[in-house]
Amino acid sequence: MTALHFSDPVDGCQCAFCSMARVKIAVVAKQQAQTDLEDAVVDARMARVTWAEIGKMLGVSKQTAHERYAMLVVMRRIEATTPPEPTFELTTCVADGDGDCTHFECPQLRDGEPEATGRSCPLYGWADGHGRAGG
Repeated sequence: MTALHFSDPVDGCQCAFCSMARVKIAVVAKQQAQTDLEDAVVDARMARVTWAEIGKMLGVSKQTAHERYAMLVVMRRIEATTPPEPTFELTTCVADGDGDCTHFECPQLRDGEPEATGRSCPLYGWADGHGRAGG
């Protein structure tokens, strides 16, 4: 016998549990369908389909289609054309005087370096093979 998942309704059953499970399944399907519809409308506008054509397909006026989806289209266009945040590679150590670096990209993994063990930041190089920066 196969174990039922908590949210799996039994076919044909009309008990409260199965009825609520079917409601939950329908809600999830509706949310996915709404996302799919929004993506399709945005894709259509990006392909230069008119609001009148989109409205006709949706069964609404071009004005209603525009009112419902225009802001979403604008936001997606902005997302599509916004360049990613610039990143930069660290080329020099940015640790303060106590050796603790707080930079989010710092390769130095130990707190208290270089004072704790005498090891210098790897951005300075490892010239003598013992973790101390060369002069």
